[in-house]
Amino acid sequence: MDAEPRTLREIFGQNVTRFIIPLFQRPYVWIEKENWQPFWEDISNLAEMHLRNQGQTKRPLFIGAFVLNPLRPRTGGGLTSTLVIDGQQRITTIQVFFAALRDICKLHKLDKICQQICT
Repeated sequence: MDAEPRTLREIFGQNVTRFIIPLFQRPYVWIEKENWQPFWEDISNLAEMHLRNQGQTKRPLFIGAFVLNPLRPRTGGGLTSTLVIDGQQRITTIQVFFAALRDICKLHKLDKICQQICT
């Protein structure tokens, strides 16, 4: 088992193209006041600190642990898949957040930021 810290780029990088949530996991239950609001406040505070310090501060955002089980790749170059054992609520929320951020950047023609989000 590898319990080293990872960046979001490493978790969502090109080496994983599909996350599989097992059927036995609970359904998505994050709600605005208890989950989304604190998550957004953490991201906003970190972004404001980053802007105030002109990008010089690189404080990571702690998002908790994910327990992932990479599945053996299928022969023939199929999708690389990873089973999500724990952290499915957070991993789903982060994906929704990045999709929304990508869409806002496209809407405002922020191509450089959009490129960083989509790669």
